[in-house]
Amino acid sequence: MVQAGVYSAVLSHLKAIDASGTDKVLTVVNQLKTMPIEDLFARNGKVRADGRMVRAATIHVAGQSVERTISA
Repeated sequence: MVQAGVYSAVLSHLKAIDASGTDKVLTVVNQLKTMPIEDLFARNGKVRADGRMVRAATIHVAGQSVERTISA
């Protein structure tokens, strides 16, 4: 699970660099906050204004499926 999280973070960072056209830190961070994070690790993820990434998670309990948002 840790490897998938690192892969997701690096991939999102590289996509933000590509989308912003620069590797300036503040520009890339602002780009990350505006773009959705959609990959195998983070479905429907986004970076909040405070820099934390949140994503949807499905929790299975005794045959039930509950959709919740967790903070990574």
